[in-house]
Amino acid sequence: MNSDRDFDYLDARRQSDAELLQQASKLATRIRALGAAAVFDGGTKVMTIDSRLAISLRMARYYIAPRHAPAWLVHRRIIEPAELILALRLDPATNRQVTDYFLLPLSEMAKQRINLTATPRSRFASYRCPTIEDVLRAIMTKVAALST
Repeated sequence: MNSDRDFDYLDARRQSDAELLQQASKLATRIRALGAAAVFDGGTKVMTIDSRLAISLRMARYYIAPRHAPAWLVHRRIIEPAELILALRLDPATNRQVTDYFLLPLSEMAKQRINLTATPRSRFASYRCPTIEDVLRAIMTKVAALST
């Protein structure tokens, strides 16, 4: 057993968790600036907006499986406490910088894990948000639809 590798994984996990918290804080601040309440629970990694919309935040790490196309893995819980999953896709070079986002309905995550590919023909392509502004627009549209 290679103990260095175990520690590398733990370091990557800590760094990934820190990045997720930073992104969640940035998102919550921007949502509040638009006039909605936003609360992030770091334990469950779920953001609740206006006490009506729950979004589970997940890091999508770049991964190359043997004999498969490169992809970004998104994991969900067996029992997911949110209606939406916001996958923050990390850069392929370092798996540290968020490059874009996917706002996925829970219904698209039938399995516990999905692969986001780089192709625009992916069944998840329509959920891609290139920037945080696109994420905000999509979230606020959903919140507005819930209040009507």
